[in-house]
Amino acid sequence: QQYHNKSNIIMHCMYSQSRGPLCCDHYCFAVECLLQNYGKSEEQQTFEQCLQRDEAFEILKSIKLNEEQYENLLKQTIFLLKGGFREFVNQGTKDNEQYVEDFDMQYWAYERVGGKTELYHKNDW
Repeated sequence: QQYHNKSNIIMHCMYSQSRGPLCCDHYCFAVECLLQNYGKSEEQQTFEQCLQRDEAFEILKSIKLNEEQYENLLKQTIFLLKGGFREFVNQGTKDNEQYVEDFDMQYWAYERVGGKTELYHKNDW
């Protein structure tokens, strides 16, 4: 419910190889389940497919979308950031603190690896 009014959602982790894609998949599946059950009575709702996939989706039963939330979720676009956040911060600009909220250079360092210098998170190794 917190993000229904966002037209674009960008999911990622450091490399978008595991956690980011998994979260993206879960979010899309949860939204799909909510949309399919919108406006149905409890007897008509079909959350079984969601629960078969993951018991954590049980929480979806407690979410009652209003019309605005439903319409917003229908229009929402979900993106998975290819290459993850590390690749993103290495795309062209060195002014990440200016463009990325809460970006703090104290956690990052430039390293020369594979013949090129890139920005790496200090806890990445």
